[in-house]
Amino acid sequence: MRPFRVVSALALLLLAFALLAAAQGKPIIQITPFTPFVVSAADNGCGFDILLTPQAGRPNRERTILFTNSEIIAGPLFATFQNLTTNKTDNENISGPGTFTFSDNTFVLRGPSFVVLPESVAQTAGLPRTALTNGSLVLTFDSLGNITSASLSGTARDVCSLLE
Repeated sequence: MRPFRVVSALALLLLAFALLAAAQGKPIIQITPFTPFVVSAADNGCGFDILLTPQAGRPNRERTILFTNSEIIAGPLFATFQNLTTNKTDNENISGPGTFTFSDNTFVLRGPSFVVLPESVAQTAGLPRTALTNGSLVLTFDSLGNITSASLSGTARDVCSLLE
């Protein structure tokens, strides 16, 4: 019973610090459960819709630590990618840690990520249009929020090829 009290007290203490930090404009920690979504064929360049869902029976408890211009993502995230035409699936471990940093027109992702790039940007950068990346991915945007360039120091896997 004593270990439970220690864990409970520690959890309450951490919650109190998180609330104080949030009230003072400091980092905020939140659980970000992964919910299913579809990336349409029109957006992904694969020729088929892709469904992303949490992998059954695997952890889905990523935490996001929010700062003013960045986020840290940590914790387990296991996803299933499914070709909605053939029903072929691919299970991926895209757990953190990872960071997202953003400024006026630049977004930097470090660690594992899933991205869908405009065809011209992917072609210029030598990347798959729909990719699982790991490393440092730098995206720049125009004033309307459109991705204008991408560069990757790391690895990229073509999601379309994984699901064909």
